[in-house]
Amino acid sequence: MSDHQPTYGPQGQSGYGYQGQSGYGSQGQSGYGYQGPANTPGGPSYPDGPGDPMYPQGPGGPSGGGSGHGKGLFWTLIAVGVLVVVAVIALILLLVRGGEAAADDDTTQPQDSAAAEAPAVDAESPAAAVESYFTALADGEAEAARSLLYEVSDDSLMTEEVLAASLELAPITDVEVTEDAAAEEAAYSQEVQVSYTLGEVGVTKRVYTYQNPDTDAWEVDAEAELMQPDLGDLAVTVNGEAVEGGEATVFLGLMYQLDLEEENFSFDGDGVVEVTETYTTATTLEVALTEAATETWRELIIADVEDCIASKEMEAGCGLDMPADVSGAAVVEGSISRSLPAETDQALQRLTPSPSYTTPTLVKAEYFTGQVNVEYEAEEGGVTSLYELYFGDPGTLGTPLVDMTADEPEVIWE
Repeated sequence: MSDHQPTYGPQGQSGYGYQGQSGYGSQGQSGYGYQGPANTPGGPSYPDGPGDPMYPQGPGGPSGGGSGHGKGLFWTLIAVGVLVVVAVIALILLLVRGGEAAADDDTTQPQDSAAAEAPAVDAESPAAAVESYFTALADGEAEAARSLLYEVSDDSLMTEEVLAASLELAPITDVEVTEDAAAEEAAYSQEVQVSYTLGEVGVTKRVYTYQNPDTDAWEVDAEAELMQPDLGDLAVTVNGEAVEGGEATVFLGLMYQLDLEEENFSFDGDGVVEVTETYTTATTLEVALTEAATETWRELIIADVEDCIASKEMEAGCGLDMPADVSGAAVVEGSISRSLPAETDQALQRLTPSPSYTTPTLVKAEYFTGQVNVEYEAEEGGVTSLYELYFGDPGTLGTPLVDMTADEPEVIWE
């Protein structure tokens, strides 16, 4: 056998190259060889050897010199890229679904918040319902209080604003409900005793409760009627809310401030009504002019009197008109002289307004009688003389009235 021929025999280690040197390994190691006899049973059969044309460049394959490690790195980078793409897609889907979920949460959030903020009330028993009602009033929770009311015809005076005004007038404190051990639990209606402090005044009363047949909850009969004074065209407000008619629906436990919408008028006194009974009256309240309106009213009357006193004619106004004949003497036109005594002048400066009972917008002077000095010339039997009037209507001012709701108020004399 030639030294330059490949060998597959048992001599040494077979390779593919020169004897003693393998094609792809060090001496004593084969690149693709098989240690032991060639062409033995079970051994590989490579007629042209490991470097046959199927692998012209050896283990690197057709990549033109690439190694196995290079291909591994290539496929690893591809795998990493795929994983990154998948992760990005998953993140996008997560964000989209998260946004949709947030949108869904936003649509329900107001309802959840409203439910969370809604004041809780206990109406499982008569005593619990009464305590919840007065506690709601004390806390300014109008909605909670309304939910406990029994058969209310008008709840316009049970609002957050009205309740806040009531608590400002008189806060509710020290609410205490007394359980009635003798009461029948199955009864449709029960009375409950409640004590509380309204402002600085202690109140103790019994309140009726009724069980709602639809919900089994107990409700408080807290509706009360407020009788208002008959004020004609003057509109009344109760805790800032306008009311019409002679009656208004109010509620136990509250304080109500009655005012008039007309700026020139107010109630004589504070106009505060305390509701501790189911029937409350404000008919005893009297209407009065405000201080500013009183000053305006008085100035109008004094100015009118001054004009009447300055007149020398028989028709002077202010109740001072002279008749054409006095005690048989004919009054000479243009000869009349009028003046105010000191007492009348002082009385005018102290005029007290008094709204009419039937028509409160008309304001007259209370208990006023104004004497006037009157001198005049009259002719009797062809003789003209100077006379002084000692008595009679021409020497007394009439009763002044002013409509204080008019755009331009004028004095009316009676």
